[in-house]
Amino acid sequence: MFKRTHLPLTDGLAPITDPFEETDGDQITANDWSIDEISVFPNPTSDLLQVQLSTEGEEVILTIVDLSGKTVSSNVFNTHNGMNLLKIHTGELAEGTYLLYIQKGDSKLTEKVIVRR
Repeated sequence: MFKRTHLPLTDGLAPITDPFEETDGDQITANDWSIDEISVFPNPTSDLLQVQLSTEGEEVILTIVDLSGKTVSSNVFNTHNGMNLLKIHTGELAEGTYLLYIQKGDSKLTEKVIVRR
């Protein structure tokens, strides 16, 4: 169906901090947010990328960044308690590989996303 890839992995665990953002050295651990709680599909995608995740009703920010580091899409979602399905339109993005940053509170995850036509 689809292959799920997590980039970059520092020690085999996710979530991680944003590699383009300066931090104070604190690392987010898998105990903060389990990668098993999130599905990103379809990947590769063409027009619509969906992110399914469980929250406690907090704000979630989904940011797509190209490999040069340029933010090409940023969306803020107000979620409800429980499972949420968030949708990002990718039809205007050029074919290629992107990084999707998923932020919930202080926790961040990074997913590799491929756009194909």
